[in-house]
Amino acid sequence: MKHRIAAGLLALAVTMGARPGLAQPAGWTPPEDIVIEATGGADGPVLSVKSVTLERGGYYRFDIGCTEDSDAAFSFGLQDFVADTHLRVLTAGGMEVYLQGMSFRKIQCDGPGGIRFSFYPMRKGIYEIPVTDQADETRRTILTVTVQ
Repeated sequence: MKHRIAAGLLALAVTMGARPGLAQPAGWTPPEDIVIEATGGADGPVLSVKSVTLERGGYYRFDIGCTEDSDAAFSFGLQDFVADTHLRVLTAGGMEVYLQGMSFRKIQCDGPGGIRFSFYPMRKGIYEIPVTDQADETRRTILTVTVQ
């Protein structure tokens, strides 16, 4: 009986892993990097990328930074987006934090700097990530992330 259960679980695992778009990369496959830089503008934050399209189950890494010529503090409201992802590794100042499914609400830079986090998007949808100038919260822009 134990062998039948083990064989059934193995068959299920193989079947689930073979579904296109849902399988996680095998081995040491690196995530696809997406660089998003914020600078200050006359009407609020200006982003190097205004929209991103991702595939559900793909492996990605957001590299979010405030550029050297920016002295503003920006907040990236990620709560809704990260709630529907499987987070992997967050890197700040050369230190890696292995999140393994944990969560966070926002990323904020107070001047030049950056942070990176890798993830698997798990739910299809359109996510609006508000990017706010901390000095004046009415000055903001939206980063749109679409997961197909």
